[in-house]
Amino acid sequence: MKKIIILLLGVLLLIEPARASYSVFVPKSLKPLYTYLETTLATNHRWVDKQWDGKINSGYMPNASLILANSNTANAGYLTPSHLSLVNTFIKSLKDLGCKSVQLDLQFPIFDEHFFAYAKDNHLIPTTDPGASDYLKFYKNVAKLIRNQGLTFTVESQVVFTQKTYSQLPVKEYYQYFNDQGELGLELYKSYRLEMLKTIVTELAPDYLTVCNEPDTEVWLTSIELLKKNENYASMVAYFIDGLQPLAGKTKLGCGFGIWDKNSDYWVDTWSKLPIQFMNIHMYGLDNFSKNYEDNLIPKLAETVDKIHLSGKSVVMGECWLYKVMENDTKNIEKLYGRDYFDTFIPLDISYLQLVGKMTHWKNVEYVSPFWSSFFFSYLTFNEAKNLTPAERMKLNNTKLRQNLQKSIFSATGKAYQKMNLNPETLKP
Repeated sequence: MKKIIILLLGVLLLIEPARASYSVFVPKSLKPLYTYLETTLATNHRWVDKQWDGKINSGYMPNASLILANSNTANAGYLTPSHLSLVNTFIKSLKDLGCKSVQLDLQFPIFDEHFFAYAKDNHLIPTTDPGASDYLKFYKNVAKLIRNQGLTFTVESQVVFTQKTYSQLPVKEYYQYFNDQGELGLELYKSYRLEMLKTIVTELAPDYLTVCNEPDTEVWLTSIELLKKNENYASMVAYFIDGLQPLAGKTKLGCGFGIWDKNSDYWVDTWSKLPIQFMNIHMYGLDNFSKNYEDNLIPKLAETVDKIHLSGKSVVMGECWLYKVMENDTKNIEKLYGRDYFDTFIPLDISYLQLVGKMTHWKNVEYVSPFWSSFFFSYLTFNEAKNLTPAERMKLNNTKLRQNLQKSIFSATGKAYQKMNLNPETLKP
């Protein structure tokens, strides 16, 4: 009987590695959300397991966001030797997690001299603050550190967030300036964006460059009215690709969209006509809350990847993480992202990464880059975080992240990501 019990426990560990690997406290306030996500993840795992033959994609490059150098949170502290040293430690740690590539988010207008001149002239930032050339020097050093580790270097470039939780740069006023100028403003915006993209290609020479990540997000953040027309946005991106092609060299150029975007089919058709090498899909949620399962995000992702491959382009997933949202939930993205810090969700984060890992191998995706890579190192307990604002949670978790980085401590999520990267056979159904 004792042997039978031991065998049964072993089977359970194989069936439910995420649940078995980490015990969590689920407070009453999070139980409905937790149960919904757990059930939805299980449904998606079963759907993929029935169709994936277990074949491993030998060309897959595990990736992760270099979150400590994300341009959304760029500030003068980025430019210190101590921060560059910390970034180097982060890069080495991602390599230890089995990453073969590292991703940088270099969002407009971090290399745009016009922005810094505008912000200083309008007293939005002190005249003594760093400028575009200072940040370019920092990121050139970061690129060198990535290459020193023998890692592939991927870049996404769109626009900096306007919410103060995620960025202290006064970009909202700058975006409004372009909108106020009408057609002339749009032409300036396109010109300045292309100028920055050219800087990325010529000065940093990444292996992959995505020139637009989420069209709907760029339109939402900039509020440029003329970009709300899909045709205008598509024309702008074609302008970028045309301007970059003569300079690209070995840099692969690509365009992206969120799998949740109601216009995703349009973007696939439109980007397929451009002389690019890949398309970049972002995915955070699990479903569209449709009664028809086939309309939800995982089946839609599978169908979309197939469609892109038929167009002759390769596929990458430049951002993903488990979006802690359920039907009829709050629309406040800061509150939603603020839930990520609770260690309550560790088993679900692991399950989500495993689900995406299965999709990666089943559908021959070149790389996947989990966005919130800070959680490979640290989380907050519910009691630590429950009374904090999203910004306060980020600050506290970043402190823990730095401490754990120096001690080479990985979270349970980090260890699970390492396992699936180094031994993808463990993902097989």
